[in-house]
Amino acid sequence: MIIALQALLVLGVLGTALWYRKFPDSQRFLKVIAGLQLVEFLSVNIWYRVAGYLAYPLPLYHCRLAKILLILFAFLPRKTRRTLRPLFIYAVVMAFFGPISSFVYPNPDPFQWPHITLVSYFFGHFNLIVFAMAYMMEDELRWTWKDLVHSQILLLVFNLGILVVARQTQTNYSYLLESPLFNAKLQAFGPTVFVVIMFAAYAILYSVSFFIMKSIEHKAKKEIFLKRELLVASKETM
Repeated sequence: MIIALQALLVLGVLGTALWYRKFPDSQRFLKVIAGLQLVEFLSVNIWYRVAGYLAYPLPLYHCRLAKILLILFAFLPRKTRRTLRPLFIYAVVMAFFGPISSFVYPNPDPFQWPHITLVSYFFGHFNLIVFAMAYMMEDELRWTWKDLVHSQILLLVFNLGILVVARQTQTNYSYLLESPLFNAKLQAFGPTVFVVIMFAAYAILYSVSFFIMKSIEHKAKKEIFLKRELLVASKETM
């Protein structure tokens, strides 16, 4: 099942890129994805509250933060993405990196399929990577080293804030108290070194995801930008 879901992620990435090559000015598509993401997010969180399942009551996972931010960006003026660019880049990269890591090493709630939390986990992460690709294709600016540095600083700030809350509540938000992999070995180094390792892992994986997306962007946007220019030119001559 996991292999099928990983294949679905690849199809989501390729499908979104092909969609934007055919329809280079597709704001409506972005808002449809945002609407679906909002329905999924509200549905599962309402269930959590009604059922009293509040193991992780705050949205302090990077996937959830990215989801909230991208939904907001979809309905705000496009210039907001430029004004808040480090926040925008952080959300898009995390919306790409998060689903991949979640399907490579799944960690859903402990319920039997097709429970709403499992549907939300898999559908939400698939939708999130489509969301990330759609935003990347829709972005009018090239991705630069400056974007990486500024968004990395923001990632560090978020991790520091999440760590404070995680320690205060003893809740493993964003895996900053316990690692999903090699936890016993990492914990043996002590809490301070463990945190440094986790922060470094986030920074490295974030950078890798950024450059993968930048590579996709560079190759895919050449034709997209040309089509947009032709579209604008045709509208001006009408």
